Amino acid sequence: FTLNGDVGVQSSSIGVNLGDVAALLKAEGLPDLRVKGALDYRRGTETPGVLKIKDFWAVSRDSRVKLNGQITEDKIAKISARAVLDKLAPADIAYFAPDLHLKHDIAGQLSVDGTLAALNGQVELTAAGAKAAGRFRADVTRDQPLYSATVQFGGVDLLRWLDTRDVAGILSGTAEASGDGFALARTSAKGHLEIRSAEVQGWSLGHMTLDGRLQDRVAAFEGNLK
Repeated sequence: FTLNGDVGVQSSSIGVNLGDVAALLKAEGLPDLRVKGALDYRRGTETPGVLKIKDFWAVSRDSRVKLNGQITEDKIAKISARAVLDKLAPADIAYFAPDLHLKHDIAGQLSVDGTLAALNGQVELTAAGAKAAGRFRADVTRDQPLYSATVQFGGVDLLRWLDTRDVAGILSGTAEASGDGFALARTSAKGHLEIRSAEVQGWSLGHMTLDGRLQDRVAAFEGNLK
């Protein structure tokens, strides 16, 4: 771990500027991670403290992510942050979500703004020709987080994403979800899926649609084949 910077303490303010922070992190069962960036903190007797994170890179052997943002220590803490996924490799995702079985690198960005009681976020992801964009709002100060989210996706080539050659088609759709915690009884959701040029085990099925809704622990689906 290395750092370069300066600290200033005055009667009316405190300032810490770390213009160069670098570290190599190792943990059993996780990929080696190199981090490098800059940190700046300022607080006055009459002004709230502000922590700024500048061009903070986290780099493994296969992935690269950059973070910029700031946290303001007011009466209600405020967060504004943006993460750029230059490349997120399946090998690294598998350490944290082994059941996803992803095969393609993911790129995109994630932004979060607001207080912990009213976080607003946006996400945009691309991978292997597929695109996804979503928004969410959350209150994480409660015992059970209150949240709502929407997502749109398209261009998902099933032959490229699934481990089987028996299913083919181009998948797109929308989904909405909201809840007070993550228990099934507290969650409601609805979604719409479309598969163009659908094929199953060599059978050409054409255009398929599926609409679903989850409410009060009951899921209902309706499909259409054209």
